[in-house]
Amino acid sequence: MKRDIHLIPISRQHHQMLMLAQLLKKNAPPYKGLPSDLVGKAHYALLKFKTLIKPHFQNEEDNLIAKLRNYDPDVEQLCQEILEEHQNLEESFEQIRQHHLSEDILDTLGKQLELHIRKEERVFFQMIQEKLKPEEMEKIGQNLI
Repeated sequence: MKRDIHLIPISRQHHQMLMLAQLLKKNAPPYKGLPSDLVGKAHYALLKFKTLIKPHFQNEEDNLIAKLRNYDPDVEQLCQEILEEHQNLEESFEQIRQHHLSEDILDTLGKQLELHIRKEERVFFQMIQEKLKPEEMEKIGQNLI
């Protein structure tokens, strides 16, 4: 299904986040201009969390999920799952910030981040595009950045 125009800005951010997820996984190939060592990847991940992911989560929570709560039981269930995943991901980034570093921790975070993004793109966004009327999508999309 083609992505609704109002969700495109969030989808573009997801692409950047997927790049980070791939970088963090074990045996990731080198990416031009991106760190390849454990400490460099951790610093890069924390920078992306601060500048991209945390604001992205806040935008989704304030401008999408908050407006979809109580819309429909299926949507409500997915909203709750997304919120829980945001919390789990924030805790994983906090582990790194507290210098709990290992290849396994970064690999787990990369996989966790990828699964979360895929769920939003393939399940959550698809569902709301199918259930919401065009005028509802437009109203929600007015505040998404």
